[in-house]
Formats: sequence, C-alpha cells, structure tokens
Amino acid sequence: DSAQRTTFQSNPPTKSDTALSVIEEDDAWLKGRLKAEHLPSNVINFEPVPKKWHEAVAPLKNWLEGCVTKYQKALKDKERADKAPASRRASVPNFSHWDIHCNEPILGSTHHSIAMRVSAGTYQRALAIFNALAHSAEARGFKVELLKNNERLRISIESTDIDLAVTERLEESLSKVRNSWNNEERTEKKKLPTGRLRLNIGPSYRTVQISESIDSPLEGELHRVFEYAYRQVIRSREEARIREIEKQKTEIRRLEWEETERQRKERELKLAEEERRRKELVSQSDGWNKAEQIRKYVESVDVRFKAKLTSKANLPGQYTEWRNWALAVADSYDPIDSLVFRYLVMME
Repeated sequence: DSAQRTTFQSNPPTKSDTALSVIEEDDAWLKGRLKAEHLPSNVINFEPVPKKWHEAVAPLKNWLEGCVTKYQKALKDKERADKAPASRRASVPNFSHWDIHCNEPILGSTHHSIAMRVSAGTYQRALAIFNALAHSAEARGFKVELLKNNERLRISIESTDIDLAVTERLEESLSKVRNSWNNEERTEKKKLPTGRLRLNIGPSYRTVQISESIDSPLEGELHRVFEYAYRQVIRSREEARIREIEKQKTEIRRLEWEETERQRKERELKLAEEERRRKELVSQSDGWNKAEQIRKYVESVDVRFKAKLTSKANLPGQYTEWRNWALAVADSYDPIDSLVFRYLVMME
C-alpha cells in the first residue's frame, strides 16, 4: 500500500496521568492561599456601619431601604385603618405582590432568586457583611458584581464564579389574633425572624451554607468564603484538565474514524478502478475479436470473389468501395493501435 499513513496517539493521559508538577503546583497554590487567610494582615475588616459602600453592594442597599420604607408606610396605613370607624376603614394592604413576605416580615421577593432574604431587623447587618466581603474580595484579586435583578452577589477569580446570598432563619410561632371586624379570636401560625443569618455560597447546583449561632456570629466566619472559593478554583482547574483530556480523546477518536474512512474509501476506489480496468479489457478484447472476424470475413470474400473472376479481370469499383469500408469498420473496433499509442505517449 503506497498511501501515506498517519500515526495517532490512542492512549492520551487520564486524570491520574496529569503531570505531577501540575498537581503539586496546585496544592502549593491552595495551601498558600489558605494559610494567607489566617494572617493578621488579611483579617476581614467588618464595619457594622460602613464608611464606604462597595459599588456592587450600593444598589442592593438602596433597594432594601426602599422595601423597608414601603413596609413601614404600610404598617402605619394599617394602624390607621384599624383605628378608623368601620364605615371608613380602608382595605388591609395586600403583601402578596410586594418585595416583602407578609408574615415575618421578610424583605426580598419570594417569587424569584434574591441576594438577601432577611428581615427589617437584620438587613443592615447583612448589607454590612456583603460590603466587607466585596471589599475583601476585590483586595484579593476577585472581580465583584451584583447580578441583574439583585439575584446574587458574585465574586469571580480565574474561571470560577462564586455566588453569595444571605437568608435569615425563621421559626414557627403560634399567636392569638382578634379579628377587628367581628371581634372573633383565632390562632394563627406565623414564621418569625430569629435574627440568625445564614450565608449561602457557591453556584446554584453546588451550594454550601455557613450558619451562625450566638457563640459564632457570621461576621467572624467570612474568611471561609474565600477558603471555599480557592478550593473551587482548584476544582475548576482539575475539571478543565479533565475536559481537555476528554477533548483530546474525542479528537483522537475523530482522527481515527477519519483515517478508517479514508482507508475504506481508498479500498473502494481501488476496487472500482480494478473493475473499470477489467471491463475495459473485456471491451477491448471484444472489439479486437470483432475486428479480426471482420478482416477474416473480408479476406474470405476476396478469395471467393477472385475465384469467380478471369485472370485478366479487375475487382469492380463497388466491391472495392465496400471492401475498404468493411476494413475501416474493423479498424474502428480494433483497440490495439490506440492502446499502443497511449503507452508510447506515457513513455515520452
């Protein structure tokens, strides 16, 4: 087989075959980052009342403050309505379409993802926590942004995105409620805010939580966000290497398939060419046989024709014309001259 062949690597490195130097480099990078998080110089500075708001947190702050203002106004309207005579009472505000969950009250819509779902009593502390995280993330080389519609606060480094959200733990409570319209009393279940916050970290499909307790407030656990982020960076690097290995395997399989197809088509072409040459040979042989038969036939006619003529007589012109035509037909079937000419040209 004179066709040019290509050599392929059929066993690319697997995850376990990743260069040891790369793994060691990642391990050293992670250990260095985790160690740095506990240095005094990297302590996260939490300000309960921030002097400077990060540009990614400020829009969220403005939105939450608007929610609080709206809620406080609704409470005053309800209080006035309850004190008014029955004939002049206005309808109770409908919280169902507000960015306030009516029972707690919890700020932040319950109908879509939101960066903060906290109460009016904790939103300022939650914002201060976000502000400290945003400034600290920027100082560590992260990109910080507030996603559209206040969905999440995102910090990004390399190709890793970490989404942050704060929620407040709720507890069910039974309370007696008297209906001001008919003075009937009933028991209601309500979810009341506890003041204990929880920080949700990670992409939506891989979320971890940091919950606070009385002995361990969330403000002292913020470094864990960056420890998680750095581990995610290493995980992303490893996943990227695995994807690259899979990409290489896919490319090798593609090249092998293309080579198999090339060889298959090459074999098909060779078979087709061989079949063509065979048919051409049979056709040439048939043409040569026809030519030889015609020539022998003309020769036999000549012998018989001359036997009938006197020695002094000449062949009639019409017969001579037919004879030349018949021999020309024989030549047209005979492939030998054209075949010899073809190979003589190839030799020049």
